[in-house]
Amino acid sequence: MITLQSDSLTFAFPEIAAALRPLVEAHVRATLPRILADDRRAACKSLQHPRDHYVRDDTGARETAIRAIVSATPEQIETALRKACLGAANLGEHASPLAVEIAFQRTLRIPDDGKTYPLPAGLGNFPLRHVDDFADSVPASWVTRGGVMMPMHQSEALWIRFHGSGGYPFAVKVGAGKINAVTGEAWTAGLQREPQNYLVLPEQPWLDGFAVSKGVIRQFVAMPLGGGYSVEEQITGRADTGGIQLQVFPVKAEAHFRRSIVRRLPRSIENILEFLVEDWFRVSSVREEMFGRLYAKPDAGDLMRLGAGGTMRQEIYADPNDFADWDTTL
Repeated sequence: MITLQSDSLTFAFPEIAAALRPLVEAHVRATLPRILADDRRAACKSLQHPRDHYVRDDTGARETAIRAIVSATPEQIETALRKACLGAANLGEHASPLAVEIAFQRTLRIPDDGKTYPLPAGLGNFPLRHVDDFADSVPASWVTRGGVMMPMHQSEALWIRFHGSGGYPFAVKVGAGKINAVTGEAWTAGLQREPQNYLVLPEQPWLDGFAVSKGVIRQFVAMPLGGGYSVEEQITGRADTGGIQLQVFPVKAEAHFRRSIVRRLPRSIENILEFLVEDWFRVSSVREEMFGRLYAKPDAGDLMRLGAGGTMRQEIYADPNDFADWDTTL
């Protein structure tokens, strides 16, 4: 599901959350008997540990919390365990949906003088609008393709910002005029390991241009259609497609659960104490880190394509995931 809000595109995958919940529930059912058998009074000693930053310091509050833990019913423990597990999997009630947010940042154009520059700062998002909302004033070909549009002046530069929720792994393909920005080759369907034709989130927070060699890219710059300046025209000799193409693929839910989530799930009564006596716990940065994460009518002469500008240093990170773990069906 792709939505446009606040000048950002959001690629959401509710199917992933739906696939993760049964896996979390299976862990709850398997772990509950062991947690019910744990020594609760021994576990309560951790409430008095000097390194504990959660519990209120007054003795009365601590004793009340201990009594609540010792007298907790199996149903209360099961509820606390489930809540802790969902939080660890970033599926809690306050967790962000599993999604990738993509925005296009206006930026300074660096000189195209053969030198390699550091990454320039962002100057705010380009505005994005649905093409269909301007069907009466944009070229018919735009309406046929659909999508979104943004205004750019000739020679204006941009970089693309990526933000994935909850540290979930995503693969993002970026193209301009159906030329892959990572490989410089013609756009193809799906993911390709060698050469890697996609970016990996959360490792890759942004992309400033076309990759030309290891650690070096050429800046995204708006160029007029038909002038021979766009990367599409330089590689294919045609200006048929234009625009920016984006595809986002998540890692399969089962693979992410196995590789990342399962080691964060509670396995003892001590791991769920704060969920049994939440009223007596302070929300701390540690808990948040563990459980919260986290128009004028254009004519043909006005149409722009992305060309390659000056060079700058930027790494395209290698995929640390098993290639078979990517879900290309969603």
